[in-house]
Amino acid sequence: MKNTGKNAAFGSVKVAEDVISTLAIVAASEVDGVKYLEKQKPEKLSKRARKHIKLSYDGRDLILDVYIIVKYGYVIPQVAAAVQDNVLEAVESMSGLKVAAVNVHCTGVSFSKDASKTLK
Repeated sequence: MKNTGKNAAFGSVKVAEDVISTLAIVAASEVDGVKYLEKQKPEKLSKRARKHIKLSYDGRDLILDVYIIVKYGYVIPQVAAAVQDNVLEAVESMSGLKVAAVNVHCTGVSFSKDASKTLK
């Protein structure tokens, strides 16, 4: 668990790494052009979060590595930049943690049935 650094009058608040991973994976899945999480229910997303999100810490700041598959036809750097923005905003606003970096790794391209026919 990561301490948010905000101490309440009655103790401190800690956020589990699984919660942070789930926030990040849901935020990444909301970006148009990201394929790997399409049409997944939130409870299934949280079970898969550790596979697609890696957390590390740089002192007090959080570093997230996000692994995505992009849909064919989308510009990978644009999708990656949108994922960075969405994940950063979601994690910082919902957890209160400072995010130092969101590194996006495109591990593949997903082809629709129509796109794969045109490639033959």
